[in-house]
Amino acid sequence: MESLSAESKQAWISAFPGRVDSFFGAHAAEHFPFRCAAKNPTARRNDQVCLINDYLPICNELLYDIGMELRQQRGGSLSLVCFRPEQPDVMPPPDADLDRSNTFLRWLLRIHVCIDGLKLQYNWVTAHSEVFLQELPENCRLKKLRVQFPFGDAVQTHFATLLPRLRCLEELYCYMSPSTDVLVAAVSEVLRTATRLTSLIFYACFENSQPPKIFIDALAANTILKSLEMWANWNTDELPGTLGEYVRGNGLLTKLVLFGEETDREELRLDVALVSNGTLSELDICRLCGGERTVRFFTRILAECTALKKLTLRGLLDEYVNISEVTMTRCTEALAVNEILEELTLPYSLWHSSNWITFFAFLPRNKYLKKLQVSNMSSRHYETDPTVLEALAQTDSSGRVSFGCYTHRTEDEGLMRFRAFSEINIYGDTSSKVSALQRLPWLDHFTSVTIGLFEPDERLFYLAANYIRATTVLRKLRLLVTNAAEDAPSSCWTLLFESIAANTSIADLFVSASDNFSYTGRLASIVGLSRCITRVYYSKILSEWDPTSFIMPLSGVICDNYNLLEVDLSSNAKVGAEARHWWFTIRETTRRNSGLVELAGSFNQTTAIDWYTANALEKVSRHPALVRELVEKEGIAADEVTTILRSRLRSVEGLHDFMRLTGVVKKRVTCAPPVDDCSVQLQDLNAYCWRIVRRYLSFDDVKRFTVGKPYDSTLSRTT
Repeated sequence: MESLSAESKQAWISAFPGRVDSFFGAHAAEHFPFRCAAKNPTARRNDQVCLINDYLPICNELLYDIGMELRQQRGGSLSLVCFRPEQPDVMPPPDADLDRSNTFLRWLLRIHVCIDGLKLQYNWVTAHSEVFLQELPENCRLKKLRVQFPFGDAVQTHFATLLPRLRCLEELYCYMSPSTDVLVAAVSEVLRTATRLTSLIFYACFENSQPPKIFIDALAANTILKSLEMWANWNTDELPGTLGEYVRGNGLLTKLVLFGEETDREELRLDVALVSNGTLSELDICRLCGGERTVRFFTRILAECTALKKLTLRGLLDEYVNISEVTMTRCTEALAVNEILEELTLPYSLWHSSNWITFFAFLPRNKYLKKLQVSNMSSRHYETDPTVLEALAQTDSSGRVSFGCYTHRTEDEGLMRFRAFSEINIYGDTSSKVSALQRLPWLDHFTSVTIGLFEPDERLFYLAANYIRATTVLRKLRLLVTNAAEDAPSSCWTLLFESIAANTSIADLFVSASDNFSYTGRLASIVGLSRCITRVYYSKILSEWDPTSFIMPLSGVICDNYNLLEVDLSSNAKVGAEARHWWFTIRETTRRNSGLVELAGSFNQTTAIDWYTANALEKVSRHPALVRELVEKEGIAADEVTTILRSRLRSVEGLHDFMRLTGVVKKRVTCAPPVDDCSVQLQDLNAYCWRIVRRYLSFDDVKRFTVGKPYDSTLSRTT
């Protein structure tokens, strides 16, 4: 077989210890073993995938102590993200470990320009802002920055100093309450000078409740933004002026999200600016006047925004107003002739129930709208809702209209039969819940079900278990368990858990357990061994609780799990010193799986496939839960995704491609003459035989190594 160069025998990377302690004990950043392979701007794609991608578990074990982790992104780059604020508290490590982790973070920021995404939230901003200010180099290639400052935090000045360095910034998310002049000025300067910034999300509480002139003027001067989301709350008589001019004249803006108070009031003339923009395809406005004014505003958007494909209106000052016949007629006629809009979200309180009946009568005339989401329907309106839902059911549009969640509390059918509901909460007394669960198997429009297990009733457990085992449409299951329910016979819980284990459709599982829930370990094992569940949330009804009984058994069975993408515990959980390692194992497994989905997201591109992408495509294609996740993430039909995945893998399924991508050979397999003329060599395998071998051989089964010298910025990878 073709041999690699002698340099590969140095195997300096292969000597990288599997244990963090033995390698990083000296705390000397200059002695860390490998540099960033992405530093060479002229390198080919394979060289741009940094070596550090092969050691993310070790890197994340270091970063774990300071609430950070590295995540893979498409194209081989990395993002550095903090733990979410709602994550459980983890027992701090010894000071020596913290010093080691902070040293590693500093080295990482200074050396690895392959990190092009950064996310810091609340207390992690306070903890690390100075480090980022000190260590991010002038040639920083950061493309995505998300910062949420804690209330009253003084570290905004650090980021005000840092922002001018970020010359490659493409996406900026900034949340601050209250705002400081220095950071507002820095963001404004980015708007004026950035040459690549295409997305800005800017949430800031200002002294007079409206953006200062320096920011609005900078925004108006910007010519490259494609997506803008901001608080725009004008409470004074002063009009937005330049913001309106910006929206009106911007020829690139495709997405606009505005939060304010009475944003559609006439004196602001926002509708005039919106209808003059010919590129806006997505519009989301929160906090409107309500009543006739908002309906007229809505009508004009429908009639005159020529490129709008997605429209969301939410939050009303005046609710459930009975709109006049003239205004409703204009609105429905504008909808009927609109051939561009594909997705529409409206609050149920936009108008009176009689107006909804009128609206639904005209809806079938529009053949282009794909989805109508009616949000925030309250249970207090259930008595009047049947007439609205009946009117919708009489049309041929019910399949594209969703009213979201229905809370069922009665013994009769209630509103369960209406297909406009996709979620159901089953509460009430025992007889009401039993009645609902008896009907549920015959209703296939519910994809999310919440069951309140508040009593040890065997019928309730039996019906719930039977439904869960049989359903093929359920995607989200929530179980709310109280102390009383735990008194149910153990056979009831066994039946319920066996049903969850047997189900093949549930992707999201939410369990809120009682104080002394004794089946935690059983639940954890089911989650870890499942090949369908992708997201889990587990909590207990306590001010503070120890999650060891859940995370210890889960970490023990999770190593071969490739479908779990998120495991969350409630923020009142406290992970102790002994459980720290188990919690890291779970986090790192879900990080790995999420990275596979992220890398596989490039499946519909035509660029050459490297080892990382090939491995991700293979892993995703072999795990239906990940294929399902990819389908939902990319918004492409499942059959199309499956076909493209197979096609992309077929392009590298041959013997030579496999050996080249895994680094065994540089180009193709060439064997030395056999000692025995009758023996069959690897290169002699035909395509059929190789396919049989590949059934039992994955890309990550072959240990790869790097060709190059330590600290060489031009390292070349054989994959």
